Formats: sequence, C-alpha cells, structure tokens
Amino acid sequence: MTSTAPKFENTAAAAAIIWRWFLLPAVVIALGWASIEAGKMGLADLSARQVDPAFVVWRKQKVIASDEWDRIHQRLLYAESLQPSNADYQVKLGQLFDYRWMTGTRQASENGHDVQTARNFYRSAVAKRAIWGYAWAHLLSAKSRLNELDDEFTLALDKAIEFAPWEPPVQLIVSDAAFLRWDNLTLSDQEKVRANTLRGLKSVTGGQTRRMIKLIRSYDKYAVVCPSMPIDSLYERVCPD
Repeated sequence: MTSTAPKFENTAAAAAIIWRWFLLPAVVIALGWASIEAGKMGLADLSARQVDPAFVVWRKQKVIASDEWDRIHQRLLYAESLQPSNADYQVKLGQLFDYRWMTGTRQASENGHDVQTARNFYRSAVAKRAIWGYAWAHLLSAKSRLNELDDEFTLALDKAIEFAPWEPPVQLIVSDAAFLRWDNLTLSDQEKVRANTLRGLKSVTGGQTRRMIKLIRSYDKYAVVCPSMPIDSLYERVCPD
C-alpha cells in the first residue's frame, strides 16, 4: 500500500509558502499605513500645539491681530486635514472663532457669524467624542450667546454636567452660559445650574471659588446660590449682607 504522508507534507509546505507570500505584503502594507498615520498624527499635534501660547495671550489681552489670527487658523486647518477625526482640533477651531468674537472689533453681523461657526465646530467635536464634557460646555456657551434655547441647548447642559461635573473650566462655562439666559431657563435647568455653581464654589481647585464668586458677582446672581448655602465662612465670602 502506497503512503500518502509525503504528498500531504508537500501540500502543506506549499500552502505555507503561498500563505507567506500573501501575508508578507499585507504586513508590509499594514506597517507602512501605521507609519504614515503616526507621522500624520505627529505633524498634526505639533501644528496644533503651537496655537496654545497664542490662546493664552489672547485670553489676557483680549486683542488679536488679524494676521496672527489667520496664521493660527491655517495651522489648525492643517492639523484638522491630517487628523479629521480628532475632536481636540474641532474645539480649538471653535475657540479660535470665539476669541475673534471676544475682541468685539468686527461688525455685529460678522460677530454673529463667528459664534455660529464656533457652534458648528463644537457640534463636530461632540459628534466625534460624545463623552467629552468640555466640548459640550463650549457648545452650550455658543448656543447661549446665539439665544438658541432649544433641545440641543438642554442636551449640551445635561451632557456637560454629566461628563465633567468637577472640572473647573466646565463649571465656569456652564454657569456663565446659564446666567446669561437665566430668566428663560426652565426650573429644572435652573436647578442643574444651581448645583453646578455650588460645586464650583466648594471646589478644592486653587482659585476656583474666587473665579466662581467673580462670575456670580458679574451677573448679580447671588439669589441663585445664597438661599441654598449654610451660614458659614463660604457664605460670608459669597453672599452680600
């Protein structure tokens, strides 16, 4: 009787060789793609990080030269083109248009367009990263400035508080946006903002209590929190006699 073992071994060996020939190109392609993506990610990050110093200066000085704004805009667009799925770049682009609106140097219609553009970038950011409370807070802020007190406004308020209840920047953005339209908010939304503001006042983060008190004072919203506070040292700092 003739054995079939050698034939089987030869067939298996041939199949292994053929498999290697198919597998090797696939591995090379995968490694090449990963290398390209890593390179694009690095370039995008490098370009986007260079805008942060400008943002710090703009927040302090409230002045933006048009050529400087254009330069930062191009850097962020370049980063976005390399990594279109990155929500960070969408938020930074939204902030860029917010900063130009903040200077108040453009016509009213142009300012309104800047806020709308910022809102759209924040929408894109939450679509790409749905659990990012910071992006939801920025969307809420833009909606408030546009006086768009709709279902999306309420959703942004809920998501900002749900995903980032203890983040100091989110606490301030949420309360600021809500105080601006306080009389038009539902009682339920007012209660959410009251709780958010009290968390900010009680925050152990350095300077957060002071910043929240300053915000309350600027909108004259002592009545939002003072009736809900115990009579203690914090109450004495926040609430006027």
